[in-house]
Amino acid sequence: NTDGSVNNNGGPKDGMIRTPDDMTWAKSMLAAGYKFAPVGSVATATNKALLNYGDFIYADNNADGIYGNTFDRKFTNTSNSPKYNFGFNASISWKAFDLSMLWAGSAGFKYLWIADGANSSTIRNGWHVPERVADDHYYYNVANPADPANNINGKFPRLKNNADAQNNISSDFWLYDASYVKLKNLQVGYTIPQRIVSKAFITRARVYVSGENLLLITKYPGLDPEIGAGIGYPTMKQMALGVTLSF
Repeated sequence: NTDGSVNNNGGPKDGMIRTPDDMTWAKSMLAAGYKFAPVGSVATATNKALLNYGDFIYADNNADGIYGNTFDRKFTNTSNSPKYNFGFNASISWKAFDLSMLWAGSAGFKYLWIADGANSSTIRNGWHVPERVADDHYYYNVANPADPANNINGKFPRLKNNADAQNNISSDFWLYDASYVKLKNLQVGYTIPQRIVSKAFITRARVYVSGENLLLITKYPGLDPEIGAGIGYPTMKQMALGVTLSF
């Protein structure tokens, strides 16, 4: 501020410490008596797990000078249970061909999804780094600001080993719209002409191919919003070829 005091609204606008100016602001805030929960202080040479480049800071919603403690939490007015469930069934036929489909979906709900190895910037021995995190996480080489590997505009926080007390806490960053529409079943059939099947004493013969869970339309980055926010087996895609006969 013009009077020399630190501007408590002068930090990073998107909630992540990205630039040297952001870090200078954070250190000035700590020196002025403010705190950044949950880790509380800036990283040192011996403890790099504390607040550093590529870490989130959280809103001080109750204006007590502590950014991100439990008193700053607020309701998001969301639920992990769908507000709307819907479906659509249609069938058409043309001459000897027929087609039927079943669509289903849910809307009006969100999932909080933070899972190591699936949607987290925490890395562990024997675990892979999720592709979306590997491709778009924050990185800044303080010793070499011109490092071509620097990615100060990365969406996800910096990578940390084994634990991340600052970034892997419940926040709306990890809250995702889980609405989806799914093609639950698609079936295409062909009824063989009577003049052909009657020779085998068959009154009706129909061959068909069907598929289950063929298409999923969603913005949710997890495996399958239909199974919930956890890590589990998604609903399987299945194909079938069949014949129905009437004598």
